[in-house]
Amino acid sequence: MSRITLKAEYVRDLPLTDSGQKFIFDSALPGFGVRIGTKAKSYIAEGRVKGRSRRVTIGRTDKLTLNDARKLAKKELSLMAGGVDRNKEKAEERARTLDLSQALDLYLNNADLKESTKIENCRLINGDFADWLDKEVKSITPTMVERRFDNISERSHSVANHAFWVLRAVMNYARVATKTDAGEFTLPPNPCDRLTDLNRWHKSKPRTGKLKRDQFPLFFSALDDAENPIFADFVEMLLRAGLRRNEAASLKRPT
Repeated sequence: MSRITLKAEYVRDLPLTDSGQKFIFDSALPGFGVRIGTKAKSYIAEGRVKGRSRRVTIGRTDKLTLNDARKLAKKELSLMAGGVDRNKEKAEERARTLDLSQALDLYLNNADLKESTKIENCRLINGDFADWLDKEVKSITPTMVERRFDNISERSHSVANHAFWVLRAVMNYARVATKTDAGEFTLPPNPCDRLTDLNRWHKSKPRTGKLKRDQFPLFFSALDDAENPIFADFVEMLLRAGLRRNEAASLKRPT
């Protein structure tokens, strides 16, 4: 960590890093400095709030003059000295206004998921929790989760499990993404944990049914009468080739 009297020309000519970050602090205003990354440079203010180190981003060096950044840094450092944790305030504000629709976008855009998984997860949330999409995440309670789980279970045990597995993942991701820089949670515990605590998840049952030899003529006859011939061809291909649904759907016409 270097210290130097920052000047506009010096900051302007600082090269970006090849990897990681580098910090240079101003010797004239302790706590004021520049964070250099691989794509941009930003002015920062670093101090302590109740004994804990805090760093606040002031703005990019190509958007703010050095003098303006130094003035803003003085205000931030003064707030820190007074015990104000701006990063915590920002994280709490973000968590306070984050609704389920935004949490879903956050999860889909940042979690390492296959495209097919994203589509399926989005379908489940939009289908089974459409009336919750504009609700703030922190307002979704364990009681709401339990009641909706029971409601979906009346339709299908497997759908209820799957839908709430996805909801749990979305809300877990949002809870971690809205933590403060100090690692403090700003959202309450995941309400879907109620299903685990009460052992409410449905136990999966392996499929044991299969077509018997004398049932095949009736099965193919039903496919012949299907309203959608493409779907009928698709199902027949699955049966004859022994493919999984996703495997067959990903096949492409030879060029």
